[in-house]
Amino acid sequence: MKRFLLIIISLAIILTGCTKTPAISEEEPGKSPTDDIPNAQAVTFQKYERKTVDVPYSPSKFESNVAPYKVNDDLSNIENLSKFGSFSKEQLELIMKNNFVVNPDKEEQLFYIYEDNQYKEIPSFITTDSVLQVYHIFYDYTLRTLENEKLLILLEQLTDDMLHKSIELYNKI
Repeated sequence: MKRFLLIIISLAIILTGCTKTPAISEEEPGKSPTDDIPNAQAVTFQKYERKTVDVPYSPSKFESNVAPYKVNDDLSNIENLSKFGSFSKEQLELIMKNNFVVNPDKEEQLFYIYEDNQYKEIPSFITTDSVLQVYHIFYDYTLRTLENEKLLILLEQLTDDMLHKSIELYNKI
């Protein structure tokens, strides 16, 4: 609680100590904004110039080089079909109709599937949702670590201080 109050007081002192320096008027050439402030030192800042760069992207430059294909009715032109196990009649029909089928899986993490595919030497179709999920895992871990190592200690101290203060106030009343 003392740390919290110290932070609040420090912020209040800093914020009240901050004053807006007057702008240089065009009528007073050569006058610095710090001339009116005692013991002030002039600080010069270099102006940052933002440079724009054209991104060389044109959709017309990229064309598909894959010839259209169709799955044979007997599935004979699928290279690694046996690596996926057995399929139901509906799944086989979907493969013939759409050239692919999506199967539900019980894996808890997407990367388990990619790892298993690598072990079985099956190419993976990696989508953007897997990247989003990895980002979420990192974010969740960071948040959990912050809560356990920093916020929990502060919350326990705050609760303890509030309890003691409440007892103190109760005894005074």
